[in-house]
Amino acid sequence: MREGFPCAFMISNHIDEAVLTIFYSKIKSLTGQLQPNVFMSDMAESFFNAWIVEMKHPKHRLYCTWHVDRAWRKNLIKIKSKDKQCETYKLLRTLLHEPDTIKPLKEFLKKL
Repeated sequence: MREGFPCAFMISNHIDEAVLTIFYSKIKSLTGQLQPNVFMSDMAESFFNAWIVEMKHPKHRLYCTWHVDRAWRKNLIKIKSKDKQCETYKLLRTLLHEPDTIKPLKEFLKKL
């Protein structure tokens, strides 16, 4: 239903693979080994790498939409033309919400 619910919280002064591995191992000790269909996180590899050390590999790995959008905006400055930046960003946002991406992706690549 496009909603997430936190199941555990961690308070730490570090967010790296070692700390996350400890956190996930504690969750595993309480719940058993989990194998979700989807693992969603930000684009930092540490979350996923720590997960697969402690838990089973998920069927799908997704990045949070907010982080994907931020990465696009950061990299769009590589396009010299402001008009092309805007057009590319609009096309990317359209693809982001498109359930069937094959046809729109082909059209997007042609425009690029």
